[in-house]
Amino acid sequence: QVTAFLELRDAGVLKEGNVCLMYNVGEEQYGDGMRTFVDSLTYTPEWIMTGEPTESFQATGHKGSININVTAVGDTAHSSVPQYGQNAILEIMNLPRLLNLTSIFPYDEFHGNTTLSLSSIRGGTIPNQVAARAEAIVNSRVGVPAKQIWDIITEQLGNAPNIILSRTSASSNPLAMDVIDWLPKKIMPYGTDFSQWKLNNTKQLLGVGSIATAHSAHEVVSKREMIEMVGHYKEFV
Repeated sequence: QVTAFLELRDAGVLKEGNVCLMYNVGEEQYGDGMRTFVDSLTYTPEWIMTGEPTESFQATGHKGSININVTAVGDTAHSSVPQYGQNAILEIMNLPRLLNLTSIFPYDEFHGNTTLSLSSIRGGTIPNQVAARAEAIVNSRVGVPAKQIWDIITEQLGNAPNIILSRTSASSNPLAMDVIDWLPKKIMPYGTDFSQWKLNNTKQLLGVGSIATAHSAHEVVSKREMIEMVGHYKEFV
């Protein structure tokens, strides 16, 4: 995007104030950078384009997201006599009940299925004490409105003993994007902080790389794909 911007500027295509580049914080967790930017705007841009790994396809849309906080509560005891306590870590190991709910989640013909992924788990404080508390975070990429999935989860597991369920305020619903005719199109299985962009204008999602390798040890983007994407961004502008 930076290269496309600079090449268009140097070619005299862009005038002062026509296009701006935005780099935001909090994209991987809460989208607070995007929210702050939107709240600070005194005008509505004609369009916004976000670069995410779309394999150089135009994204026709992407899923929403829920972060589900699972807290298990137990009772402490000395580790030499664990039978006198209630281990919260063992309680949180009932998480497969939650992860198996994908089989009853509704399917959306446009956005696809809803997924659940155990993202983190922690519990206990010291080796010689039965853990009285354990916590896990489960991330769900939702193909239907987030509340619909949350309602199913709380209906199925809300009364589980010693388990407390909550969700973060950053939950989001699936989105549809604007596309043009001359590039291939594809629905994306992930969510982005585009969900925090509340303005009514043209929204486009297009970038290099693949979500199939993102956040992995073998994540890679070819030089050719990056060079071609510079051309695509310039054509969009």
